Amino acid sequence: MNRNEWAGTGKVFAFTLRQFCKSRATVISLIIMLLLAVAGPPAALVLGGAVLQTEPEPLQTVWLDNELPYELTASLPELPVFAGTTVRDGAPETLGADEAAVRIAPDPDAGWVVSLRVPDSRYDDEPSQEALIRWAEDGVQIARLRAAGFTDAQIDCVMQETTVSVGDLADYFAPEQSGAEARFIVQYVYAILVLILCVSSASYIVRAVVEEKASRLVELLMVSVRPMALIVGKILAMMAAVFGTLLLVGGAAVISWTVSSSLLDASSAMETLRAVLAPEALRLDGTALGAVIVSLILGYLGFSLLAGLCGCGCSAMEEINMAITPAMIAVLAGYLISIVVLSAGEGGWIVAAALLPVISVFCGPAAYICGYVSLGVLVASWAIQLVCIALLMRVSARVYQELLLHRGTPLRLRNIVALSRRKGGAPE
Repeated sequence: MNRNEWAGTGKVFAFTLRQFCKSRATVISLIIMLLLAVAGPPAALVLGGAVLQTEPEPLQTVWLDNELPYELTASLPELPVFAGTTVRDGAPETLGADEAAVRIAPDPDAGWVVSLRVPDSRYDDEPSQEALIRWAEDGVQIARLRAAGFTDAQIDCVMQETTVSVGDLADYFAPEQSGAEARFIVQYVYAILVLILCVSSASYIVRAVVEEKASRLVELLMVSVRPMALIVGKILAMMAAVFGTLLLVGGAAVISWTVSSSLLDASSAMETLRAVLAPEALRLDGTALGAVIVSLILGYLGFSLLAGLCGCGCSAMEEINMAITPAMIAVLAGYLISIVVLSAGEGGWIVAAALLPVISVFCGPAAYICGYVSLGVLVASWAIQLVCIALLMRVSARVYQELLLHRGTPLRLRNIVALSRRKGGAPE
């Protein structure tokens, strides 16, 4: 394969990308995906019970009426909600618009009780009232601990928030399995993403090749463009279009989430997401993101080349389904095998699957994120995929020129492979 084989790749790339972006179906699909990406985050938050966030009004003074035998002024923590608020002793009969009153008094049944008074129209939201009551309760607890002789370090330890985790007995005796659900979600979501990407790209490549052959447009293109440039230009153009679409949709979703979480209370959704994903059980970092992107690109290139070879063996639109079948079988086989292998957990099977072509596209990055394989194994799988892609391109260089002009009975994949091993034209 020499440099002349690539002559005209840029022209094919620009033409294919321009035609794809001008397509009405492409524009409509992009608009629908952008609308779903924008509407998805706020809809999910609303359905999850999120409400509009309200900023508390500036509170200038909190009046403290302490009837307990403890000095509370030095024990009160910082107000968690109202910054810059002054605490004053006393119990005024009336309150200003920017004041609140807290009374702490003994109670024969509960030991002590906190009473809160706020203006009728301000600070009457539940979060603000809970913050003031919790502030007074913490002050009493700190004062009691100091009276009992606790040091500041001991008080800080006692006053820390307590997290309660509920699980079954199996999780307690096998803590290494606690991230199984998170690993399954990562494996399944990534495999589905690769499946959708490969199926859509392979379908478009086959359709584009067959359409050009059926309309005899390819015979005109071959006057100025080398056959290898035709398939490579289409694949690169589709890759730019697909990944550009993913970038636009993903960016719209991120912007929508950022805006939605600033207006709606997303704390519950974030806690649920952390609990489900269990970040401590996964490798969620920049390396993982890079692994996903590189694997998607390599998988796209490999399956697209395979689809292009299958498509050039047909010469009519009615033969598209037959042409795309081998590529679809390879995609579905890789998807199903990867799901089964990754569900088995750690072991040699996962390492082997992460290295095998076709399967590694679906399970390599997921296995790395879940901690089943090392980065070295993942890099080795990329090297193997690059070798396979180079071999596919070599085969394409040998047979594509003959197959583009082939008319008659559709060639099966085994016929195309056989053709690549000998010299001469395609069978009539």
